[in-house]
Amino acid sequence: MFFCISLDVAEAQVRLIYASPLPQNQYGAYFGRVFAEEVARNTNGEVEILVRQNGVLGLKGSETLAAVRDGLVHIADMQMNQQVGEESIFGIESLPCLARGFEDLKILQTLTRPHFEKAAKRHNQRILFIYPMPRQNLFAKKDVSGAAIALQGLRVRTIDKNGTEFFSRLGAAPIQMPWAEVSPALSTGLLDAVSTASTTAVSGAFWDFLSHVAEFHWQMNSFMMTINLDAWERIPLQFRADIEDIAQSIEARLWTAAINAGNSAALLLSEHGLKFSQPSLDLENEMRRVCDEITEEYVDKSGVLETEIIAKYLGLSIKEP
Repeated sequence: MFFCISLDVAEAQVRLIYASPLPQNQYGAYFGRVFAEEVARNTNGEVEILVRQNGVLGLKGSETLAAVRDGLVHIADMQMNQQVGEESIFGIESLPCLARGFEDLKILQTLTRPHFEKAAKRHNQRILFIYPMPRQNLFAKKDVSGAAIALQGLRVRTIDKNGTEFFSRLGAAPIQMPWAEVSPALSTGLLDAVSTASTTAVSGAFWDFLSHVAEFHWQMNSFMMTINLDAWERIPLQFRADIEDIAQSIEARLWTAAINAGNSAALLLSEHGLKFSQPSLDLENEMRRVCDEITEEYVDKSGVLETEIIAKYLGLSIKEP
């Protein structure tokens, strides 16, 4: 379904195509539409954003940064850790156990945000806003929170290299696949478990396939909305400061929405019968050993920038329970 946000009071002078993979009922998609509406209102209809959500333009996640860079679309939402093929710095947040909650992520982004901005500029775009997804849990057909042995051979859907490494080292059999393939894989028995946020589990009606939720909180992920710099320059100068203010306001609202959405999704999943559990002390210790291993390897392979960011962050972070 296409959305067109416009006002009748003025003929649009600039029309921009905004692409998003997010389903229309997801909070990120909702505030993407709010952004378009507020831009239209504050520019008296002279800047019109044509909203294309739910992946209707067919962009693959890992292609999005390049698509905005090349002007195939003017604005896009993208999961940041899927852009590591273009810029490795975008994967730092999703290192296992580095940030395990919203407060951790806020602290980490005080260090990473300036470098994210520079990386976006290298790809002919600017960041309008960055917002988090809720913490990663493991949704499974059985209780796997007691010990690492429960993960042995478990076929777990993952979304990135970090997830694949993390679960592989815990003895599971990770399978990296796009979201569109998850429900068919669950219904046919190809998957035993899915690592994702509670909001995504609700979108996928996981109660039809899975029964347990292990609250590993092993990873945080963020989305960002960017705009092509050539498209930005087409926007009349008198409107740009207002659009930046709108973006900052939307970002703040998205952080609140993410926290609320995570809590609401967990409650809904529980109401549908999914059983939540915390990892045992032994499993938590094993997870931390694996996380430390992966982070150390990342630092060894990274440049000075990533090493300094992680060192500073580990001296500042406050872990959520």
